[in-house]
Amino acid sequence: MNHFRKVVFVGLAILVLAMAAFAQAPANLRGQVKDPSGAAIPGASVTVTGPNGIVRTSETNTNGEWNITGLPVGDYTVRVGAVGFEMFERAKIALSSARLSTLDATLAIASERQEVTVKDEQTVDVDPGKNASATVLSGADLDVLSDDPDDLANDLQALAGPAAGPNGGQIFVDGFSNGQLPAKNSIREIRVNSNPFAAEYDKIGFGRIEILTKPGTDRLRGSLLADFDAGKFDARNPYAKVAPSFLTRNLQGNIGGSITKKTSFFVEYNDRYQDDQALIKAIVLNPDFTVRSPNDPLTVSPNTPNSRKAFSSRIDYQLGTKHTLQGRYTLHTSDRPVNGVGNFSLLSQATQNAAKTNSFNVTETWIISPAIINESRFQYARDHDTTDGANPSITTVAGAPFQYTGSAPVPGISVVGAF
Repeated sequence: MNHFRKVVFVGLAILVLAMAAFAQAPANLRGQVKDPSGAAIPGASVTVTGPNGIVRTSETNTNGEWNITGLPVGDYTVRVGAVGFEMFERAKIALSSARLSTLDATLAIASERQEVTVKDEQTVDVDPGKNASATVLSGADLDVLSDDPDDLANDLQALAGPAAGPNGGQIFVDGFSNGQLPAKNSIREIRVNSNPFAAEYDKIGFGRIEILTKPGTDRLRGSLLADFDAGKFDARNPYAKVAPSFLTRNLQGNIGGSITKKTSFFVEYNDRYQDDQALIKAIVLNPDFTVRSPNDPLTVSPNTPNSRKAFSSRIDYQLGTKHTLQGRYTLHTSDRPVNGVGNFSLLSQATQNAAKTNSFNVTETWIISPAIINESRFQYARDHDTTDGANPSITTVAGAPFQYTGSAPVPGISVVGAF
């Protein structure tokens, strides 16, 4: 009897130990993640959070399946997320080692949300200082612009963009239109499209370039700039028989200072010379309209120089604490002794062009109040432009005679002088 009791006791102990071991066996959790159409979602992240702060993660395979093993028995929370889908969450999932638990998740497509906050104090402001499209250049900003007058004008036109109307952009110098672009070293500030809807403009002010020049200072100051380019590294025209020179010479200078305690002056001078060449390449016809010497067309590269000079003087006088008077005189000259030739336009069609512009400007500024300024402007300008046809037998090109014989250019031309 005692032996039987011992056997029963040992058996019960083994059974209890087996049940305890079975109760502590780890649990497994698996599932599949799909979209609303039933298609598997690969690469979705799965996070399982359980008792005692345990956290296990997994990622779905190409079939959207995931599997996490070795979880202690208890209650768990499962979160499933994927890019472009809403977060899926399921809490209080009881896991036991008696069975394999399965949790499938269907993720809803995430909706895009945009929030726009409109404040009552937001109003349209016509203050020119708050114009986002305006460009103001002064000080060191002017240094990035070209010293060449032609390149400087092209840069400013590119900044201004297209203008309203068919006439394109306009350049205003100290508030006056039809002004010539001054030298860069005499420019104090440049404003591009600063106030396109101002009532003082005769049209919408897009493409408007306003240039403010430097006044005189309390001390005598000046600057000098010399630029010379012989064009030695310029590419040669492959159709020209003679390699011409491309000489460019630019001389700029200014000086300014005070005359009295209430008077200052500023004077500038600009001399620009450019020696360019035109290419004439033409086929000469016989009286019966057959080509004469088709293998030897007429090829000539005459000089087409261009000379421009500008002189400007400015005087500023302080009439009172709230009144200032500014006077400015400008002289521009341009000379093109050979113009309108090239391609099929022969030297017999050349013209000589000379232009001169005199302008006198007066500006009176009155500071009425800290918020109101009145400007009165007066301008007198006179343009003189002459264009003469070239002599049909002799044309002067940069001081050297270019002569040809016959009533029309034909092969066998005799050339006298040098280009």
